[in-house]
Order: sequence, then C-alpha cells, then structure tokens
Amino acid sequence: MSPQLKNPFLLESSQLTGQIGSAFILHLFTQLREMETLARSIALTVAHLPPHDELIQQVVPEVLNYQGDRLIAGGGIWFEPYQFHPDKERCSFFWARNSAGTLVFLDGYNQAEAGYHRESWYVVGPYAKPGQSLWSKSYMDPYSRELMITCTTPIFKDANFAGVVTVDLTLESLQTRVNWWQQKSGGYIFILDRNNQFITFPDREQVTRTYTTRHGKKLEKFISIHEFVETFPLFSPFLTMVNEMDGVVLGEASARSSSYADIAQILSQGSDMEYEEGQMFAAILADPLNSSDRTDYLFQKYELDRDGLLQEPAIAFLFHVPEVYWKVFIVISRSEVNATTHNLIQADKMATLGQMLVGVTHELNNPLNFLVGNLSHAQHYMLDLLNILNLYQLAYPEPPPDIEKTAEQIDLEFLKEDLPKLLSSMQIGADRTSEIIKALKRFSRFDDEEYKSTDLHEGIDNTLLLLSNRLKSQSKKPGIQVQRKYGNLPLVECFPGQLNQVFMNVLVNAIDALQGTTPAKNQLTPEYTPTISVHTDVVRSGWVMISIQDNGPGIPPEVQEQIFTPFFTTKALGKGTGLGLAICRQIITERHGGTLRFTSTPGEGTEFVIELPVQAHNDE
Repeated sequence: MSPQLKNPFLLESSQLTGQIGSAFILHLFTQLREMETLARSIALTVAHLPPHDELIQQVVPEVLNYQGDRLIAGGGIWFEPYQFHPDKERCSFFWARNSAGTLVFLDGYNQAEAGYHRESWYVVGPYAKPGQSLWSKSYMDPYSRELMITCTTPIFKDANFAGVVTVDLTLESLQTRVNWWQQKSGGYIFILDRNNQFITFPDREQVTRTYTTRHGKKLEKFISIHEFVETFPLFSPFLTMVNEMDGVVLGEASARSSSYADIAQILSQGSDMEYEEGQMFAAILADPLNSSDRTDYLFQKYELDRDGLLQEPAIAFLFHVPEVYWKVFIVISRSEVNATTHNLIQADKMATLGQMLVGVTHELNNPLNFLVGNLSHAQHYMLDLLNILNLYQLAYPEPPPDIEKTAEQIDLEFLKEDLPKLLSSMQIGADRTSEIIKALKRFSRFDDEEYKSTDLHEGIDNTLLLLSNRLKSQSKKPGIQVQRKYGNLPLVECFPGQLNQVFMNVLVNAIDALQGTTPAKNQLTPEYTPTISVHTDVVRSGWVMISIQDNGPGIPPEVQEQIFTPFFTTKALGKGTGLGLAICRQIITERHGGTLRFTSTPGEGTEFVIELPVQAHNDE
C-alpha cells in the first residue's frame, strides 16, 4: 500500500472520484439529517403533549410514518423511570414496520426482563444536547428481525432529561441506495460506523455472523473490520487507514475536551457498551473534524497493490461522514479510474444538487413535521374551547364586570371569529411547505434505476419552483419573466431525475446569461424584459420536443464550437466544472436516445431544443 498517489496521471484522474465521493457523502448526510429532523420533531411534539397513552398512540405513528418511507424501519419513545407515569418504571411506545409496510405497535420492551434503560442507544441520551441526535452501531432488532441502525434524540421537559426518541433506519434500504451510487462509481462502496463495524458491504454474507442469544434466539450482526481482516488479510490496508483516522479523531478530541474519557467510563459501566465504543462516542461529542463550510469529505486516498475484492491494483478513497463519524470507502481499480470518468460525470452534478437540497429540506422538514403532527389536534382543541365558551355565554349572559371588561379589551367576539381563520391559514402554510418538499423530492429522484412513464411538465415546473428565488428581482438585476407554452404531451418513458438535471442545467445557464455583465442589444432598450420561454410539443409520431429559450446576450461563435466539450467553461476559476452541458448531452443522447441542439445569435439570445422518444430505447 502506498499512502499517497505518486503517479501524476492517476492523481489527476482520481480527482473526479473524490468529487463523486463527496457528493455521495452529501447525499448520505442528507438522508441522515432527515431522520434526525424527524426524531427531533417527535421529541418536541411529545414534550408538549399531555401525558396520555391514547394521545401518544394517535399522534406519533402519523409523524413517524413520514409518507411511508421504507428507509424507516420503526421507532419509539422511551421515558426515564416514572417520568411519564408516576407508577411505572418502564414506559415506552415502540412501533416497527411489518412486511406490508405498516407501523405496528409492540410492547415487548416494557415486558422484557432486562428492560431498555441499559441499552446503548438509550444511555447516550443524557449526554446529547437539546436537539442533538446520535447514532448507534448496527444490530438486528429482536422483534422485527431486521438489520438496522438507530438515531437517538433526547426529550427534555423544563430543561430536564425525560427520555429519548428513536428512529430506526433499515440497512437493507440503505444498501440499495449505496448500490445506486456504486454503479456510478465504477468500483465498490462500503460503510463502517464510528466503531468500525460494517453497515453496508457488497456481499453481506462476508461481513455478518449469526449468533444465539441467552434466550436461544438466533440473530445476525455485522462484524468489525478488525474481525474481517482476520479472515481476509488482503483487507489489512483498510484497517491501517481506519486506525489512522481514529487516531486523528481521538487526538483532536483529547485536545478539545478532557472529559471524554470520564464519559466513556460511565457509559461502559452503565450499559452493554464496551469502553472503546464509549470512548469514541465521547470523542464524537467534541466533533473534532467539524468544519461549517466544508464540502470536501475525503480524508485520504491510497494506492493498493492488490485489492481484496477486485483482485488487482486499485485506489481506495476514505471519506468522513460529518457528525455521525461513519467511514465510507470507495474502491476503484487503477485500470478503471480513467475509463469510468464519463460514467462519473453525471454523479458530479449531484454534488451541486445535494448542497442545495441539504439546507432546504432540513430547514423545511422540522417545522412541517411539528405543524402536521399538532395542527389537527390544535384545531380540535380550539373548537372544543369555543364550544365551552359559547355554552358559558348562554348559561351566564350577564357575566361579572371584570370578565366583561376583559372580554372587551381582548375583543372576544372578533377573537372567536378570527381564531378558526388563523388556524386555517396555518394549515395552508403547512400544505404549502409540504408541496415545496415534495417538489424537491420529485425533482431529485435520486433512486430512479429504471425507465418510468413521466409527466415532463411536472419536472419542468418543479425545477422552475426550485429556481424561483433566482428568478426574482435582485439588487441591480431585474426579475426574469417565465413564459410557459405547453403542448399536449403524452407520458414519456425516461429517467426523470436525470431529465430534471438537464432542465436545471439549461435553465441555470439561461438565468446566468440574463443576469450577466454583458448585455444583449435588446437589453439596452427601456421596453426590454428578461424572459425565459419554455415551449413543449409533439413534433412527430412518437417524439416530443422541449424548447428553452432566453433573450439574453447569446453565445459568441468561438464559444459555440466548444459548448458540449467536457471541462470547457467560460466561468471564472472555481465557479464551474465545465461538465454541465456535456452531462446534458450524455443524458439526452446516450441514456434516452434523443437529441440536444442549440441555436444562438449574439446580442439576441439562445435556444436549446431537446427531442425525446416517447417510448424508451432499451439498448443497454
């Protein structure tokens, strides 16, 4: 193993793999943040709900289900002794998703001999800050018998620790998403948790072991990379990389905090957690690799003389997942590094998309889940209170002077009339937020692995919705008008997420042109309005057309000749990769069997025309 890449060609060719790896980390981190946001929303909801079993049973599963996302295996609420019921030491509410996809309530943790207060995913709760989420190691749930990993978020009532909320992420679904990225990488990917236990691997049987519990139940678990190397010594270079990263994490944590060793000792004595596991958990609380503006998550890359799976020389890339401190390896054979570059181009574009989605979905999910989980109950409570108030007014039409005076001061009659309208407006706001999140998910379509019959107008509209902020007027820049002229298109068999990338790239280029520093001739007239026109139609039997035209400055002739050349860009250094239109042409021509062309008149504007077959061309 060579600790650094010495071959200049390999060094240059591997840079794109590093970018793709960081894009994957960003995508993975987005998924984890969604789970964390969901857990925090439930914790916040539970902290404000009255302590009634029926209310918990009614509200929490609706929030936990999260639009039926099968990535979520289940979850629960776990209270400190006597916190929920003064006469109950154990009081938990746990739901697991069955084979039909339905969340089913299970009461086994309240009945089990050992209980749940010594579980490793529970004992970390008091050490988390309000709103902070922590992740467990992988394990097989004894009730659902699924391999999973758990997100833990503390519940605080009046600043006092009252228990935890957990959301379980199924590792089978996570492996499916890893497989999608793996196909784009040209190599293979696997993930380790903070304690170097496998979370995913291309061949699960190689990294899992079956064991029998003290009650005679057979369960499965992932092994650590230390155990794996004992059987497959060719993987020892990976263990060396992991140890180097752990040394940096523990060393930085020691420099930042002197208490993590004490926390590790307390955790190992109060649960089934090993001291080393507690030590790493305590180090992560200090978050030694944190960097708020970080977009590159590559920790190190190495040349391998012979890889254990590929059985040939390879390059291994080790990435760090922020906050959870998982380790992600991407391994590509040296012979494939350059050959797979064009397969990686499309995934490079996902980095920009991921950066946009991380912030937006995270900020929207938290208020949305809280509103959806509580708004209907607030409406019912409000109606009940108004009914009681009306009954009081009927029974006592002449209230005491102090009550009558207060009613006048707060304008009680107006309040009774306006409060339902206020809650209705809140419902509209929640629905609007939900639509934006759905638009983000429909736009990204990360997991599309096969052709789907798709409404192209929906993809265009979702893309324009996500770009709406850039279309508004800004300082010294007028707003951009969008004209839609949609024809009667049939559903088109395509990869919708990839076509959305094309729409995004072409529209962003049009916006950049309209907001650039070089004006078109028509931009110098008072009547000029920056405009993007989107036109769709059926052009001939079995084919559709999408035209995106702007009235900007146009493209100079010398640039037009290179517009689809990979890595060619007219933008300033660091502002673009030069892959955008090359990716677009690859998606349209190679993946969909269509055509992409453009016409541009300097000083007048540019038009990109996409033509696609309605029926998919399965030539692969």
